[in-house]
Amino acid sequence: TVCLSYCCLVANFTFYGQSYMAAQAFAEIAKPSDTLSPAAELTISSTFELPGALISILLVSYAPWGFKASLRGFLYLNAFLALALITLDFNLFSWYVPATYLIRMSSQGMFLFVYVVVG
Repeated sequence: TVCLSYCCLVANFTFYGQSYMAAQAFAEIAKPSDTLSPAAELTISSTFELPGALISILLVSYAPWGFKASLRGFLYLNAFLALALITLDFNLFSWYVPATYLIRMSSQGMFLFVYVVVG
């Protein structure tokens, strides 16, 4: 119970925290020469939630290696992508933007997976 409660906390922080932080970060790094506005970047990153939801649905319905291993994979992927988001501090936008898109996908999948398994 404690482990799943912690997983719910992590899922909430990554999903809602990323949703809030990405808009501020895209507004901060926007330059007049950019072709996309921060709102367009956020819209694009939000479309990455659909594949995350589909992956989560497949893992819940099929789960070839079990729920624990699937949850562990989501947690490891989110941890790696959270570390990749640190590249914003070093102005490595070519790493930051894809990491933002992928963490939106991974956090959405983990969010759904945790709440389906817990529920």
